[in-house]
Amino acid sequence: MGPEGTSTESDREWVLYSGSAPVTQKLMIRGFLLGLIGVFILLSFQFKSYVEPLIVMVAILTCALARSVRSIWTGPNRGRRGHAPGPDSAAW
Repeated sequence: MGPEGTSTESDREWVLYSGSAPVTQKLMIRGFLLGLIGVFILLSFQFKSYVEPLIVMVAILTCALARSVRSIWTGPNRGRRGHAPGPDSAAW
């Protein structure tokens, strides 16, 4: 707030942008769903089937989810080659 209770330009900008998070979230979800539909359409043309693209998409999403859970459970760099010090490194 500025002098004598007046609002400053930065206060007005904060109020203007503070309500945009739900809109951004909706747009991101909409874009993600449109992307999934686009990938499904492209894969259905490739496979000439409607079931096989679903199998591929579910497999990819399952692997991504499993990797995310593993990363949360063990830490981001555990189990990846080149990130843990080996017996020949100076850290041992």
